[in-house]
Amino acid sequence: MKKFNFYFGCQFEEWCLEICLPDRFVFQDKKTAQDICREMLLSIVLFQNDIVVLLEKEAVFLKDGDYIKFTRLKRDVYERMGPPLSGDDIDELIEQDKLEEVLFSEKYYTTDADYEDMELSISEAYQELSKNYNPKKQLPFGLGHASLKGQYGFEFGSLYRVEEI
Repeated sequence: MKKFNFYFGCQFEEWCLEICLPDRFVFQDKKTAQDICREMLLSIVLFQNDIVVLLEKEAVFLKDGDYIKFTRLKRDVYERMGPPLSGDDIDELIEQDKLEEVLFSEKYYTTDADYEDMELSISEAYQELSKNYNPKKQLPFGLGHASLKGQYGFEFGSLYRVEEI
């Protein structure tokens, strides 16, 4: 029997993070998975030892050993593309009816060769990011996790895809 799960690709500056949600987010058909995924408000925060996936109604904590993959856009590619488009940028492009034109332009076209694989643990990725950026995202009351109370992390914006597993 076919099963489908969510994969999210997220970006913070030139850093990319790909994750897969745990087994409880597996669905029997692709349409159901896509419908549910479209309704999720998603943000991913990288902390020193945890990755927290913030969904609309819950938080999912990922650890080393879960499906987590870090990559980084090569410097020249990132300089060509500039920082990721914000929600406001996307809203403005939609209003101007230019979203597809911009997203499918040469500026945003990438291939696998444009990325460096970063074989890093969660804490190593956090340390690398901390060399050039300051973590700014804090979770309200640590979301019940004492180790995260008062801690700051790096917030990654996301896009998703649904894949058969």
